[in-house]
Amino acid sequence: MQRCHVPPDRWQEAGIHPTAEQAHHLINVLRLKPGDRVVLFDGLGREVLAELVHAEPAGSEVSGRQGLSIRFKPIEALPERHEPALELMLLQAIPKGSRMDWIVEKAVELGARVIRPIICARGIVRPTDAAAKRERWQRVASAAVRQCGSAWETDVRPLAPFRAALEDVRSIDLFLVASLEPDARTVRDAVAACAGRPGRVALLVGPEGDLTPEEYAGARQAGGQPVTFGSRVLRVETAALYGLAVLQHELGHGLNR
Repeated sequence: MQRCHVPPDRWQEAGIHPTAEQAHHLINVLRLKPGDRVVLFDGLGREVLAELVHAEPAGSEVSGRQGLSIRFKPIEALPERHEPALELMLLQAIPKGSRMDWIVEKAVELGARVIRPIICARGIVRPTDAAAKRERWQRVASAAVRQCGSAWETDVRPLAPFRAALEDVRSIDLFLVASLEPDARTVRDAVAACAGRPGRVALLVGPEGDLTPEEYAGARQAGGQPVTFGSRVLRVETAALYGLAVLQHELGHGLNR
């Protein structure tokens, strides 16, 4: 059964109206026809089995294509998902090449609810098209949400400098920093030392050249605790996914949807 995320503001009494981009994918890529059924979800835990009842040109151009207007009729409400007990945030320095796409995809599969791409002092990549990059990563995240069967949309936030990104962790219960420093402790020890069971957890993974001493100091001032992933030096994409997987193991009781 095909799945499609439709934002909550497009769920109306008269039916559910996907965006023009979603309409293009459903009609021109998946080749849906009136009478076909799909699972629609709003990214906040609500899912329904819905039937396509209307599809016609909208009379406008969308990205060089003829726009489409489509409408679905809800057929059956599926059991509503409870909000995941563990809310994971990944603050990720942008790596070289296309590896950020892969990190975003796999982080979503591992339950990351928020991803903040960041620019660090030793980072090699300095995007000049930050808005376009963010849109691309959000599309990658949305596709991963559909693929893995989650009912919760992942928010890929705009690219931010290191210091500005630390504002994201102000209301976090536990802030961990992947570290090569000698005083870094294991994720298990950091979780055990946390008062109560943390529900909102952030993981910061730096660039290929590691964080600078000033960035480590800034992260500590923001409440960050350096954690080690063992004696091996991991690539940044491996470190991000290893950290998320360990946090799911320690706090998430597996992968919450």
